Amino acid sequence: MTRRLYRLIPRIAPTSWLWQGRTNYGVVLVRAGSDADARLVAAQAERERLGAGSPDPRCVFLDDQVYDVQPDRLGVYQLDGLKMVVTGTLAGLGWAWAPARSNGGTLHTVD
Repeated sequence: MTRRLYRLIPRIAPTSWLWQGRTNYGVVLVRAGSDADARLVAAQAERERLGAGSPDPRCVFLDDQVYDVQPDRLGVYQLDGLKMVVTGTLAGLGWAWAPARSNGGTLHTVD
C-alpha cells in the first residue's frame, strides 16, 4: 500500500470554544494511506497516549472543524514505513512502534 505524509493542522484559534475539554496537539505529521486514514492514525495515537481503547468520537483529529489535513510538501521524512505519527507530541504512536512505553513498546500491524 502506498503511503504519504499528511500534516494535521489546527484550524481554529487556541481560545475557541471548540477546544473545550479537548487537547490541542499543534501541528502533527502522520504517515498514512489517505487524508481520512491520517485522521484515524492520529486519533489512535491520542487514544494510546491516554491509555484508552478505540478512538473517541470527540477526538480533535476526527473533527474537521478543529483540524485540517493537508498533504506534506516538505519531503523531509520518508514515505515508506508503518502508519504512524511522525512528528509532534504524539510521535511514535498510532499503529507503530511506541518505545516510550514501560513494557518496551507495542507493535501494531495494520495495512
